[in-house]
Amino acid sequence: MWESIKSSLEAGGKARETQQEVLSSALTKIIAYEQEKDKKLDLLRSKIDLLVANAESTSAQLNTNQQLSSLQLDQALMTLTWNHEEPGSLFKQHYFFRKRRGATSTGLSTNEFWRSNQLSAWSSCQHSSIIAVKGTFTLKSAIQDFGIDVLQTLTRSGVTTLWALTSIDRPRSKSTMATTALLQYLVHQILQIKTAVQTEKSLSLHYMQYHSAKTSDEWFEFLVHLLSGLKGHIYLILDLAAAQCSSSSLDGEDFSLIQELCQLVQSYGSGPDTVKIKILLLAYEGEWDKPIRQDIPQSVVHVRKKAVKRVSGRANKRILPMLIKGKQERWI
Repeated sequence: MWESIKSSLEAGGKARETQQEVLSSALTKIIAYEQEKDKKLDLLRSKIDLLVANAESTSAQLNTNQQLSSLQLDQALMTLTWNHEEPGSLFKQHYFFRKRRGATSTGLSTNEFWRSNQLSAWSSCQHSSIIAVKGTFTLKSAIQDFGIDVLQTLTRSGVTTLWALTSIDRPRSKSTMATTALLQYLVHQILQIKTAVQTEKSLSLHYMQYHSAKTSDEWFEFLVHLLSGLKGHIYLILDLAAAQCSSSSLDGEDFSLIQELCQLVQSYGSGPDTVKIKILLLAYEGEWDKPIRQDIPQSVVHVRKKAVKRVSGRANKRILPMLIKGKQERWI
C-alpha cells in the first residue's frame, strides 16, 4: 500500500516538474519574443525618426522664393479667366477706328481740351494724380481717340499701363462690366507684369487670392496690394463706359469706384519710394456725371463741341505724355 502511495507521489512530482519545465520554457520563449519585439519597435522608431528628420531637412532646404520664368508665369496665368475681351485686342480695334477717323476727317470738331493746364499738370507732376476728360455722348469718339493716343504713346515708351476699354463688336449691355469684373480685369493685367509676380511663393499667394476674392472691396484690396509692389509710374486709362456706375444693384454692396480710386491716389501720393499712379478717366455717359462732380470736381477737363473743323490727328499728338532722357515726363 505504501509502495503504491509512494509511486503515486513520485509520479505526481515528476508530472509537476514536467509542467514547470513546460511553463518555464514557454515563459522563456515569451520573454525572448517580447525582447525581439521591443528590438523591432526600437528599430522602427529609429527609422521613423530618421525619415522625419530627413523630411524636415528637405522642407527647410526647399526654396519657395525661386524666380519664375516667363513660361511658368504664362502657364499659370492661362488658368485665370475673365469675361471681357483681351486688352491688347481692344486697343488694336480702337486704334484702327481712330486712324480711320483721322484719315477721312470725319472726326468731331472740339475745343483744344488736350492743351488744358490741368492735363499738362497731370502728365508732368511727380506724384500720383487722377483726372477725367469729360463730355457728352455725342463727343464719344473725340474722347476715345484722345485716350487711344495717350495709351499708344505710353505703351510705345515702355511705361507700365493698365487699361479698360469698351468693346466695339458687342452691344453696350454686353460690353459693360460689373465693378467686380472690372477690378478683376485690371488685376489680371497687373499679374502679367513680370515684376508683380517674381517667385513661386508670391504666385501661389496671388493665385489663391485671385480665386477667393468675391466682392468689389476684396478685388480692390487685391488690386491695391499688387500696385504697392510695383515701382515707378503706373498709368491707368479707364473708359468709364466699360464699367457699371453703381455696384449696389450688382454686387449687393455700396462701392464707389471713383471714390476708391481717389483714395488710392491719396495713399500713394508723393513718397520717394512709393509707386506713382496716374489715372485718366474717359467719361461721356450721363450716369457718371454725379460721381465725377462729387469726387473729383477740380480734376475735370471738359470737352466741348465747336463749329470749326477739328485739328488733325497729328496735331493732337503734341499733347501726349512721353518719356524723355532722365525718365522725366512732360507734355509735348
